[in-house]
Amino acid sequence: MTPAPHPSPRIPRPLARLAMAALFAAAIPSCGGDTKGRVALHPASGQVLFRGQPLADVQVVFRPAGPEKPGLTPVPIGRTDPEGKFRLTTSVGDVGSLPEGAPAGDYLVGISTPRPSDSVDFLRKDAPKATPDVLRGRYADPGTSGLKATIKPGPNALEPFDLK
Repeated sequence: MTPAPHPSPRIPRPLARLAMAALFAAAIPSCGGDTKGRVALHPASGQVLFRGQPLADVQVVFRPAGPEKPGLTPVPIGRTDPEGKFRLTTSVGDVGSLPEGAPAGDYLVGISTPRPSDSVDFLRKDAPKATPDVLRGRYADPGTSGLKATIKPGPNALEPFDLK
């Protein structure tokens, strides 16, 4: 007498779909070799000044100029240090992965001070306080800030953004 076959465990359909999507997403970067489909990043750094003085703890966002391209568009970002200096990093699709540099091209630039809710732990008593918004949002939108930059292949030392 042969034992009855064990019923196979059933995975709930939504969970199965999520698992398949995760496997598919994980496989995409490995398709086509080491560099196909990846955007080359070039080191880029600069400085933000306000009325000639370094502006610390502001966010710098580079949005590609020109028409939007289909798919995910890499958006280089940076945050200034106490001397107003920043280095760009770019999300390339891997969650939590922000390699240094930016793709070559022309960009519209936005500069803004963080809001208190920009800090993950803003409810803690010892959380860093937001920088006062001396810019009053004037440069926050890359489309209307009037600020532009070009990233070229190779290392880039950008001209300072001297805001008034």
